[in-house]
Amino acid sequence: QAILAQVIRLACSVGRVAEADSLMSLQPPSFRQTHSAMAAATEAAEEHPTWVFSEEVLKWARQSARDSAVKALCAAASDGCAAEQRMSGLSISKEPSKYPDAEQARRLVLFYAQKLPELCGLCGAPSEVRWTAIVFYRRFFAVRSPLEYDPMPAMFAAVHLACKVEEAHEITLDKLLGAADFAGDGAMRTKVASLELPLLEAIGFALLVEPKPDAALKALAEDLQQLLQQQLGAGAGDNAGEGDTRRQSGADGAGEVGNQDAEASPPLASRGAAAAQAASELLEEASLGEVLREAEDLLLRLSVRTDAVLRHP
Repeated sequence: QAILAQVIRLACSVGRVAEADSLMSLQPPSFRQTHSAMAAATEAAEEHPTWVFSEEVLKWARQSARDSAVKALCAAASDGCAAEQRMSGLSISKEPSKYPDAEQARRLVLFYAQKLPELCGLCGAPSEVRWTAIVFYRRFFAVRSPLEYDPMPAMFAAVHLACKVEEAHEITLDKLLGAADFAGDGAMRTKVASLELPLLEAIGFALLVEPKPDAALKALAEDLQQLLQQQLGAGAGDNAGEGDTRRQSGADGAGEVGNQDAEASPPLASRGAAAAQAASELLEEASLGEVLREAEDLLLRLSVRTDAVLRHP
């Protein structure tokens, strides 16, 4: 705890945190009572440094985080710790069955995940900040429970940290809170600021989020264009070969009905070349930007409505 206090003071001295005294009085339970218990949930991230989980491991990580949070809350209720009640804003019960299960907690996290892009839009955050914030938020609640950390301040903390990582220095914490009508709310500001250290700890200080969707989608579009051009070239060669064959067949006295059928029905290679040509025209510069924007929007919706950003397969 003394080391943590020194870290907070150091962060305050370089302008990272404004309320050092408030932070030390509002340290989340994971720094005092549940630090060792939360290690079980963090093992999932340590075993998967790329933060890509199988379905079973992701369920286990969330269940472990939920169990650790419930254990800490029940212990706080047994000890009569009013400070934890004021900090969490919850009515603490001694019965584990009274708390939401892991699936209910997941739905709560997803609800605020869908609000995160809207928050980024309100404060004018660029696309790279939006994507990094989503990844931070989803990774955080893969190994931490919303029973212990309120998802709404965590959403603000994820965006604030993403602005620092992506060097969007013009978006300060005050501007972020003001964009969401929390200007002048000292309690909310303190909650968001106090979540930065738990957020960093939970994601293992893995601050580099690459590749970004826009860069990855552009690279994919370029590969598709090259593939389509290759198919167009191959289709043109096949059409020339089939034309020579039909002419030679007619010269050799092939049946007139057969020739008429061949001419009436376009060859398979010709139809494939036509489809490739249509797809190539779709990926021309005029429409490529629109295609990429729609693809990025689809990827964004998947990342906040499903576990796609955390799962493989």
